[in-house]
Amino acid sequence: MDEGRDEGIDAYGIDAVLLLRLEKGYLHVGTDTDGTTVPDDVGWGKTAAAKQRDFIGKRSLALSENRRPDRLQLIGLAGEDLPIPIGSHLRLPDSREVTDGWVTSAATTVLEGRPIALALLRAGRARLGATVDVYDGGRVVTKARVASPIFYDPAGERINA
Repeated sequence: MDEGRDEGIDAYGIDAVLLLRLEKGYLHVGTDTDGTTVPDDVGWGKTAAAKQRDFIGKRSLALSENRRPDRLQLIGLAGEDLPIPIGSHLRLPDSREVTDGWVTSAATTVLEGRPIALALLRAGRARLGATVDVYDGGRVVTKARVASPIFYDPAGERINA
């Protein structure tokens, strides 16, 4: 720390790193995914399909279950004003399901002070711009807009800044 002080280097903790990855839309495997998640669910379908060589799990990607358009897909949630509780359930206004998905990671952005989250939502990518009800404790606690999971620097211009 002494060596970097003149350069403005400062200590930071795991919470800061987790917030940065959330703002960039970087998923945390095991938190933003589960045992049923396949590459396409998190936006990596074309990358996985483009692999020419064989790999463990490649055959599973072609199964009809893993190609359904209504699978849970990783999306971003832009909150209105109230925090979005981690683990809360999502419900679309026209839905008859008990839940259409759930929040996997959430925080309040540092620069803008607005609530954001990553979530798994049924047919999520097809619902960009839609509003969902966020349920926690058996009641609607807030609403959120379905958005891209990348909240900060979507073009990647600052990745090496």
